[in-house]
Amino acid sequence: MCDITNINEARTEYQRRASQIHSPAHARRTAATNARFLLPHLRPGMRLLDAGCGPGSITIGLAEAVAPGEVTGIDASDEAIASARRRAAEAGCAKMRFDVADVYGLPFEDGTFDAAFMHAVLQHLDDPVRGLREVRRVLKPGGVVGVADADHDGTIIFPDDPMLHRSFDVLARLRAQTAGDV
Repeated sequence: MCDITNINEARTEYQRRASQIHSPAHARRTAATNARFLLPHLRPGMRLLDAGCGPGSITIGLAEAVAPGEVTGIDASDEAIASARRRAAEAGCAKMRFDVADVYGLPFEDGTFDAAFMHAVLQHLDDPVRGLREVRRVLKPGGVVGVADADHDGTIIFPDDPMLHRSFDVLARLRAQTAGDV
């Protein structure tokens, strides 16, 4: 049993570990594979927010879909934003901006964006509905939102394996103790 007594320390440790463990895998993600469902709804000239952009690999593909529109990526991790900025510069993406920001308090006026995207973000929030409401606030009326995330409570295991079921139970307890940051 994992006992996390200081949530802020746990979040800091999570961000450090997540950066080290997941960054290579996150950097392989693309708009073509991880946001394919959203691409038909994007149009040239749109302003788009990628909330939880990580290293920006999906964001670059989204920027291509809305060019010459502007794209802003936000993430809670300084390291992820630094990586996204490097990746965008290497790709020559001029109309992209990356900032460290909290999805619960986005630093944008109401109705700033035409579209928003979130990939693997909600599973890490202690209040995902609050995060979605904040993203909706910064969308223009009629704006489009694309969300791709895991549903840990809806996982189907076949063939049945008691050890895997126990591992999901442990993950659920860890998420509950760390406000989703596992």
